[in-house]
Amino acid sequence: MPVARTILLAGFLGLALAVSAATGAAPDGAAPEGTAPEGKPSSDERSDESNSGYGHLKPLLMEAEPLAPLPGKRRGGDSPAPADAAATPAVRVDPKTHTVRAPVHVTHARGVVEWLLSAGERHAETSVLLARCPVRALARALEQAGLAEGGPPQPVGEDAARPPAGPAVRLTLVFAGAEGAPTRLPAEDLLAAGSDGTALPPGRWVYVGPRTVADGQILLAELSGSLVTTALRDTSAMIYRVPASSPGKPLYVKAYYARPKAVPSEVTEAVLEIRPAAASSEPREPEPQT
Repeated sequence: MPVARTILLAGFLGLALAVSAATGAAPDGAAPEGTAPEGKPSSDERSDESNSGYGHLKPLLMEAEPLAPLPGKRRGGDSPAPADAAATPAVRVDPKTHTVRAPVHVTHARGVVEWLLSAGERHAETSVLLARCPVRALARALEQAGLAEGGPPQPVGEDAARPPAGPAVRLTLVFAGAEGAPTRLPAEDLLAAGSDGTALPPGRWVYVGPRTVADGQILLAELSGSLVTTALRDTSAMIYRVPASSPGKPLYVKAYYARPKAVPSEVTEAVLEIRPAAASSEPREPEPQT
């Protein structure tokens, strides 16, 4: 029985999916499997990719049925969400306080950054934190915590976007400080508006939820590595930093910087706590990752 495959393409008007019925058979006009297409995209095609918000995704060939849809929300106490790989730290979920605690690696990045949190090594140099858990496990945990989903930002022109819609969340980095005592830092303290450490202008973190295609089988954040970002033209992330502005008006691209020495240099492992910004009660202190 030939194996069906799915080709995920970033291109005209967003994300296009095409399915090839047999292994080794390419659609009419497409390059055979294992070969690269000749030539470069036209300027019109490059413009379409830029405006779609998916220009950062690359063509990917993958099995048609390898990923199960995200499961529904589950009830229970502060318990780990199922991991997708062996020997990886678990994501903790507390449905009572709608809180998720994800293990992260502190990169101690310098200069301009686009991600507070990313997955894999693709954005390591421009990310403050790297996820130490599978992307899908984090997506499940956020759903199990009962956070309402919103809508992603909408790119406008080449340097602006309409802000995303969704509930405001509070992000806090927790790590072992002096003598092992837990230290808590708001995510805003990890970023700066200038290379000199200038504080961020007023804004909020907005949760839009995991974006999926192919009936939930493909999670865009798994492909892009984008989890918590400051880049509003990236439509594949789950959480965005949104500066304060007039409702409905486009926001122009701004540079963000990693705040120098926000986290002690000896700290490399921590926990990122995600919960509703309007939570009425403080959740209990998580145990720092060491």
